[in-house]
Amino acid sequence: MIETILTVGAAILVLAITTATLFWLTVRFRRRLDFYGPYGIHLEQLRFETERALYETRRAQDAVGSRTPRLAGAQPPRTMEEIIEDKKQRILSIPNVTFSYRDEPQLRNFYNDYFQEPTVENLISKLTTEASGQVTATFPKLLESRLQGKDLREWIGTIKLPDTSLNGMFVRYQRETIKSKQVALGLEEVDIELTDLDSFDQLVKQLATEFDLQLTEGLLGPRRAQLKRKAADRTLGKLEQATGWVLVEGKFQIARQDDLFRCTYVHPVNEYLPNEIGPVQITSMVADNALEPALRGNWHGSVGRAVPLKIYGRVWQPLDVKGRVWDLQITPLAIY
Repeated sequence: MIETILTVGAAILVLAITTATLFWLTVRFRRRLDFYGPYGIHLEQLRFETERALYETRRAQDAVGSRTPRLAGAQPPRTMEEIIEDKKQRILSIPNVTFSYRDEPQLRNFYNDYFQEPTVENLISKLTTEASGQVTATFPKLLESRLQGKDLREWIGTIKLPDTSLNGMFVRYQRETIKSKQVALGLEEVDIELTDLDSFDQLVKQLATEFDLQLTEGLLGPRRAQLKRKAADRTLGKLEQATGWVLVEGKFQIARQDDLFRCTYVHPVNEYLPNEIGPVQITSMVADNALEPALRGNWHGSVGRAVPLKIYGRVWQPLDVKGRVWDLQITPLAIY
């Protein structure tokens, strides 16, 4: 009787242990399904390994620098500084322009204020008057002494300020303001840092080729979008901080709004932004009757098309990401 009781008790104990083991295994398996991806890869661990791989890749790139071997014929990507310098040298070498629009009164005022040629003309007129004996002054005598006794009339006769065309005024004014860094260049360019994004894509490719791990777009999409946005933040920051005088060149879409033409440059940074941001644009408005008569017909025939233009002007409204203002507006001094 006692042996029977012990046997039954042992069987019940084994059954209980077996049930508890199965329950524990079931719970653990479900936890693995919750915490592990469909390919048996722990998602948190994958994220950690991804971040670590990106960090190690950046360290390696910084360490080897220019010593990294390149394929034959491959050219390293140009930096933003190189792009802007090329643009600067090209614009500085422009001998003349064909205006589509120019604010003539403003341009003359800016030119005269910058180079102060009316002051020189007034001084020469005064000296000429004094040298002719109409006005008695000591200044002509001082100049004559500096000129080693030469007649001031002869010196003044050698001075003649050439008549400068409006085209020449603008080219010179543009050249000098760019040289003195009073004009921002390159706002139409994409200033991005793709190191993290490239490293991420390389890691995904390596996981697929070496470990046959095909990650779903649902897992990769948000991270790739985050890295693209990070790459574009530098450009958005420049467009937000834009102020003062700028020179923008690119293909502007021409649209007609009543008696105005709207020039719109769709910024290439949009390629790196999610759909809920943007589109980022650079725009400028010009009145129909303010266009150069010789080119007015061209503008009328270009409505709905993209036209290569350069716009030299002042920032009226910069980008405002928080305010969701994606339009950088420029008041033009000249369009050519």
